[in-house]
Amino acid sequence: MSAVRRLISGSASAWGRIFVTAISQVAVVPFFLLKWDLETYGIWITIQAFINVASTLDRGHNDYLEYEFLKAGKENRNLIKANLWSGINVVALMAIAELLLIAFFLFLLGSHFLIGDTKFISKKLAGEITWSVIIAWITWSLTNIMGLFSRCLFTFGYFPRMGWWNVVLAIITAISPLGALLNNGGLISATLWCFCFSLIVLLFQFIDILRLLKKEKIGRGFVAWQTGFKNYFVSLGLSVRYFLDNFRQQGIRILLAPLSGVTALATFTTMRTGANVALQGLSTITNPMMPELMRFLREKDQNKTAASFDTIWLVIIVVMAPFIIFLQKIMPSAFVVWTQGKVVFNPALFAVLSISVLVYALAQPATAVVIGNNLIRSQVMISIVTTAILITGLLVLIPLSGIFGAAVSLLAAEISSAILFLLVAKKWLKQNQLQWPQKSFLLACLSIITATAAIAGIICFYSSNTIILVLSFLLLFVIFRLYWRNMPAIAVTKLKSFTGPVNGLLKVFSFKIIARK
Repeated sequence: MSAVRRLISGSASAWGRIFVTAISQVAVVPFFLLKWDLETYGIWITIQAFINVASTLDRGHNDYLEYEFLKAGKENRNLIKANLWSGINVVALMAIAELLLIAFFLFLLGSHFLIGDTKFISKKLAGEITWSVIIAWITWSLTNIMGLFSRCLFTFGYFPRMGWWNVVLAIITAISPLGALLNNGGLISATLWCFCFSLIVLLFQFIDILRLLKKEKIGRGFVAWQTGFKNYFVSLGLSVRYFLDNFRQQGIRILLAPLSGVTALATFTTMRTGANVALQGLSTITNPMMPELMRFLREKDQNKTAASFDTIWLVIIVVMAPFIIFLQKIMPSAFVVWTQGKVVFNPALFAVLSISVLVYALAQPATAVVIGNNLIRSQVMISIVTTAILITGLLVLIPLSGIFGAAVSLLAAEISSAILFLLVAKKWLKQNQLQWPQKSFLLACLSIITATAAIAGIICFYSSNTIILVLSFLLLFVIFRLYWRNMPAIAVTKLKSFTGPVNGLLKVFSFKIIARK
């Protein structure tokens, strides 16, 4: 496979996994709410959140080894072999140790440390929670070990192939619990279905991986425990940043359960689904652009760097801001149908979560500068500060205003993160003879302010929501026109060349319709 075909196939597999994740977040919810009560669904969400946060150390280790494999290159097979098998053994050992630790807390403390108030939980349900967490952790551990094998093969050009295996696994993980639901199963049944079907996929993937390892002459190597543990401990710095960032985005659910109860957690998570879908959509734009942006920064190309920033902010103005305003208008009716009336729609909560996504998107260019240049100390400090703001906000605001306080805390953390990343990025750019595109940034900020005002207007004057929608779209169009005139010529040319084929197809289609008439 050529480099271009690998890039296209790898990007397609990434889009496929994002699509599966986004669809599962939206489509699977009604099935859970149809078969389970809101408390049980809240427990299921809590278990997934716990596994997601607890696995941070393992993900940091795998990412670190992936970079080591890529640095070594396929010419240095002995080094790859040593790092792979030492890493596999350490990962397996740590998985067993983590499983024993989790089981110790579960059997010693019961479900309290996960769910908080357990008055409504029967002894039988408490046992199901314990075994569901254990089975879910075993499933994750097997997936993680297979992931390390996969990353080894990236060096030899098999990234697309492993990417498509991940798509299959994502599909199975999303739909397998539905088998338990259709058979009126509970928590442990849904977890077992997920485990069994994931195991089948992982088994076939392992057979494929062994064949590829043999083909690339990466056989079983000498296990150097010292090398394995050295890599593991070095990777802890990366894991700390992952943990803090992941906590702000997903781990918040672990604190919500004991602070506000699993019913409120289920409501919060369901409300946040639209925001999560928007984030998935944003990642399909920012992730492919990252390598090119880093090249422009290395070359100190001001025009191309500004064009990259402008493209991301253009998505906010043209796509995200209008989409979030439109969602605020239709969600009161759509939400009832989607959740079958089991979750009460809170327009203010939904609005704050949506605005958080816009702030997150606004900060992406600055974040890319900091992350892409490995400014690790700055990343860790920003993560510590924003996590502290989030936790403080949760502890103070949840007792006062419930899960709405949690959403406000999340928004405050996102705004703080955006400001801090902006300050660090501006400083780095100035030190490297580059400039921050201030005018474009301010216009992007204006689009977010417009969206915020429109959403507030829809909440306060819902009977006039159509008028507010139209006026906000007109104002966003004016901002777009100003933004377009301010964009670098190279960005305008690229965007026109990209939309040219689409415009051509539309013209041909319109001509055919007129001809038929």
